[in-house]
This record gives sequence, structure tokens and C-alpha cells, in this order.
Amino acid sequence: MRFLKTQLKPSEIALISIILMMLLFIFNFTWKTSSMIRSLNALQVQVETSRTKLTENKILYTRLISRTPSSEDVKKDFMDQYVLVNDRFSSVITGIVNSSKNKNFSLQKISLDEQTKESGYKKLLYSLDIESSFIEIGKFLEKLEDAPLLTEVTSVEIKRIDNEMKRCLAQIRLYSYVRIE
Repeated sequence: MRFLKTQLKPSEIALISIILMMLLFIFNFTWKTSSMIRSLNALQVQVETSRTKLTENKILYTRLISRTPSSEDVKKDFMDQYVLVNDRFSSVITGIVNSSKNKNFSLQKISLDEQTKESGYKKLLYSLDIESSFIEIGKFLEKLEDAPLLTEVTSVEIKRIDNEMKRCLAQIRLYSYVRIE
């Protein structure tokens, strides 16, 4: 109490002010530094987690690209399941066409353009000529993709018959596979 009643000299007030400012600066610096250290520690944990995941993904990728079937029989069985479905190529295509709800969709032609033999299988190049709207041709290609066929579409050419896209003529060329017996 006695301290409060006494008058401080201006030099003492300045000294106390400097000491308080230094204490405030030290507290502020410590608080900011500790929050930065916490952020750096959290970042370090994230980096380590990412490195671990990256290492695991590299190992998985290496296993994946070096994976090979245990024997030629596995490869043959894998191919056989697709070829058995492709034995009836035209019936699957006409089934897709007949399932179309659009009465203006018509399959004009299915023709076999080329055959090549590849290790127990024939690789067949088909041409399909379809007349329909542009949208329906797209739906046909989607159904073809979802069909149980092993096919590879090599080209799609679409020409308008009318000025609008309501009547188009599409020529689709695709490969299919059939077992050689």
C-alpha cells in the first residue's frame, strides 16, 4: 500500500513501462511461436502419413504391373468366356436393335469385312449400317458397350439424311472374336 502512495519518478515510470512492454512482447512471441510449432508438428504428421501411403501405393502398383497369370490355361479360359458369348454376334446385335423403343431405328446391314486368325480365335471385322436419329445411334452404342460381347469399335461415321439430326445414317465398324473349331 505504501508503494501506491509514493510518487514515482519519471525515469522509474519509463523503466516499468519498458519492462511491461518487454514482458508483453515475450508473451506474444511465445504464444505465436508455440502455435507455429503445433502447426509444423501437424504438418510433419501429414507428410509422414502421405509418405507411408505413397510407399504402399508404389508397392501395390509394382505388384499390379508385374502380375501375370499363373499359366496359359488361365489366359485361355479368360478369353473363352468372351468368345462363347461372341459366337452369336448377329443375334446379340439384332436383340439390341429389337429392344429399341424407337420404331424409326433400323439396322440396314451387318456384313463381315475381314477375318484374321489369332492363336485359336478369329478376329472378325464387322460393318453395321444403321438408320435412326442421332440420339438413338448413341443409345445403340451404349447398349453395345453393355452387351456381353467382346467388341472393339474401330470407327463410327454418321451422316445426316435430313437437315436436322432426326434421321441419320451411321456406319459402325467393330471387331469381334470367335473361337476356331
